Amino acid sequence: MRIFDEFDADFLAIQGDGAFGLFWGERRYERALCAGITIKTFSRDMVERLKKRWPDLPETGFKVGVASSRLLAKKIGTPRNPAQQEPVWAGKAVNYAAKAAQGADRHIMVVTGSIWDRVEKNDYLAISCPCGIGPSLGIWEDTEIERLPDGDPETQGRALTAAWCSVHGEEYCASVLEGRRHRGDADNLRKALAASQMRNAIRLKAKNERSALLARRRGLVS
Repeated sequence: MRIFDEFDADFLAIQGDGAFGLFWGERRYERALCAGITIKTFSRDMVERLKKRWPDLPETGFKVGVASSRLLAKKIGTPRNPAQQEPVWAGKAVNYAAKAAQGADRHIMVVTGSIWDRVEKNDYLAISCPCGIGPSLGIWEDTEIERLPDGDPETQGRALTAAWCSVHGEEYCASVLEGRRHRGDADNLRKALAASQMRNAIRLKAKNERSALLARRRGLVS
């Protein structure tokens, strides 16, 4: 919850073993994504520290999901009595984010299709830093988010395997929050990413057309 607060989440709630942060207003996508990456980075670092103290620690760690939609969030219950009020939200975002997180491994952040549309336009989020073999596009992997409606473009998500770099993480996070998008060391990779996304869009369109054709055929048969 502290991390959500640091990135100015506009609404916070805990449901079972999960925590939700809702973001709206200026730079809402940037704040949500930076919060998500910070949570997954904390998850990895926390488990490493715990294992040093308890080597037989059961497998644990946070899973993160990010989604977007129009959403109405409100506390309902007995008027003027916060103890008898509970938060509710009408819209897809919370449900889709939860399903994205459920399908992830620990220390992984999964974003839905519309969120990836934002990520791919930001070099600080889509492309790794120069450390190691970077800059690289290899920090994101294609993933299909299960249990979402068939044909919904949100199911074509991406999974982030990397965390904030100890050298560049703070700088990149600040750049995202300031609204910066382009890095001088990422021009060629940006072009490669655009070409890759075009190929993915063509494949997705073909897949949806085949699904629609099969559905029509089943309708005729029945």
